[in-house]
Amino acid sequence: MGKWAIGRRAAAAILPALLLALSGCAVSLISAYDQTTDDLAMTMQKAAVIHAEEMDQPAPGCFYARFRQFYREQHADISLLELRVTSIPKNDPTVQQVLSLRSALNSFESLHKSASAAGRCQSAAELAPAMSGLNSIFGAILKLEFAKKRGAP
Repeated sequence: MGKWAIGRRAAAAILPALLLALSGCAVSLISAYDQTTDDLAMTMQKAAVIHAEEMDQPAPGCFYARFRQFYREQHADISLLELRVTSIPKNDPTVQQVLSLRSALNSFESLHKSASAAGRCQSAAELAPAMSGLNSIFGAILKLEFAKKRGAP
């Protein structure tokens, strides 16, 4: 039998003990739930819905200049959210969603500026897809945070 037989017996005895010890260790491939990310996304989504409702009025009440502060605040909130999510290890999916949110807000703002420069309000047909896109991204961020909270894969 030689030296290999003893090694196999030792491995056969050690392997189950090692597997038992490792089964108690949880491997995390994504960050844990973050209440602040959840809260900030909800607050921003609410502000975006209110913003869209307030835009539904005749010119010049719908023009970009009246809503400049909203965009300033949303950009500041996205910067804060991005700083937060990038500082959390293993949070790449949330980071990507926040980057998508930034892009969607930039597009929404550009459409608002363009309509205002043309002296017109955005129509419901223009606002609907833009708001739907923003809401989808907010929803994805919240869904991921809820999944993290539940410990879902």
